[in-house]
Amino acid sequence: MRISELFEAGLTYRGYPCTKDCSGHQAGYNWAVAYGLDPDSCPYSTNSFWEGCISKDEPGPDVEESIVREAQPRANARENIRPDRSTLNDLKSKYLPDWEMLDHRILQAKYVARDHRHAAKFTNWINRLSEHMDHFAEVTQDVAEVTVKTTTFDVKGLTILDFELAMRVDAFAGKHDIDQVRMSGNFGMHEEWSTKYKRSINCSNPQGFSQRAHCQGRKKK
Repeated sequence: MRISELFEAGLTYRGYPCTKDCSGHQAGYNWAVAYGLDPDSCPYSTNSFWEGCISKDEPGPDVEESIVREAQPRANARENIRPDRSTLNDLKSKYLPDWEMLDHRILQAKYVARDHRHAAKFTNWINRLSEHMDHFAEVTQDVAEVTVKTTTFDVKGLTILDFELAMRVDAFAGKHDIDQVRMSGNFGMHEEWSTKYKRSINCSNPQGFSQRAHCQGRKKK
């Protein structure tokens, strides 16, 4: 089995296998909830959408909790799966385009929540995910900004565990309106803020160091 296939095999949504961030399943589930559909009324757009739709009336864990519980624990020895550099580049490009990969050894991302309480909830959830996976990310919070770094110390590099943790962090952020600052490159930090995001910043009450710097005209013009 190829590394990408093995990686994808560990992701599920309310019991259904999915890839990437399970967004197709989530869209189907949201559609069923919004229109009060029963399984027989679910439209077939894609297989993932349909499975998400019919899952509405099936017993299953709360979606937020399922992101944690369905994560593959370290006991599965997934830390032994260490992709080569070419595969790391492919995995990052396909699954984590907004994360930065530092020297093929660390994955890093920055998020901006609504306020410090929203960011604290996010930080606490990442710590619970790390505890469940027995694979601990470095998480720092600066007011509403949350920075996440993950690596596998045992191999001094990146393994499938790091990508799975990062994708689950992305999934949680996407479901809770937490914005991600796009990062690119393989060595140094390079952030790209969208015009929409920059316009949303309230300079009378900036959240975190980066927003304060932006409002003071030092960056992100």
